Amino acid sequence: MFSLAKVKRKRINSGLQKLLSDSKLFEDFDISKFGIFDYNPETLQEEDHFYRLEKFSTFEFYPDWLKNPVDSKDYFDIEKKDYQEISYIVEIDDDNIFAFQSLNKSTYLKCRKFFELGEEITIEDKKTILVIKDIPDAYYDRSTDSLFFRNLIYLEKMFPGASSLYKEATNDQVKDFLTSGIFTLKNNFTSENVSVLNRKKIALCLSTFSKLTHAQKTLISKSVQSHKPSLYDSVSNSYVVDSDESLKLVLYALQERFFTTIATNKKTIANSVIAV
Repeated sequence: MFSLAKVKRKRINSGLQKLLSDSKLFEDFDISKFGIFDYNPETLQEEDHFYRLEKFSTFEFYPDWLKNPVDSKDYFDIEKKDYQEISYIVEIDDDNIFAFQSLNKSTYLKCRKFFELGEEITIEDKKTILVIKDIPDAYYDRSTDSLFFRNLIYLEKMFPGASSLYKEATNDQVKDFLTSGIFTLKNNFTSENVSVLNRKKIALCLSTFSKLTHAQKTLISKSVQSHKPSLYDSVSNSYVVDSDESLKLVLYALQERFFTTIATNKKTIANSVIAV
């Protein structure tokens, strides 16, 4: 077992340098104790869950250095001057299990003076401490070619290109979507007013709503009229969008997120869905 550190602006060995040997960083971590969801951008990951991405090696953002056996003897020891240039660390167990942690400014603690409470109490001065999380940000099992991760933003930092898992609609796609004939735009709302989050939702809708039959689309419009009448103009048979917030609600509707609870008959919106 050993650990590598990805050092910014280093090119040899993909910028990876040896951090530690024979020391376990994530000592108490056991992924089997966590819930696992197959990755779906419509599912919000909860605190005690991981997303799973199968066949990780087939994705374009699979790193080159993972394509071959990883041996600690092939890497130089990290130099002190590079300690604060680390973008992520990875613990490697038997060239099969890889546990990753993304680093940022909050991961480093600069202490002018503190007590070290060991067998003896000592005062330490001017130390920089690198904080290791209890739970890694990502975990790769080479034997099953499965990547597990908790946060897409952290994943992008470690595997550039991973953000393609949740694409934004382009400017042209947003314009075409809003002028497709199913919307009535008010308050001078245009594609320029669409937030990044809604651009991502539009990208999802482009691949799902367009595949629905006319009968299915009619059922969705009826659901909107029942749950949120202000979002639908029955005269023009179109969805009313007058702000980025109303667009968000309409996009939830097109993704079939409006529903009524069975027992209490409450009208609600699901901001995350899990297929069962």
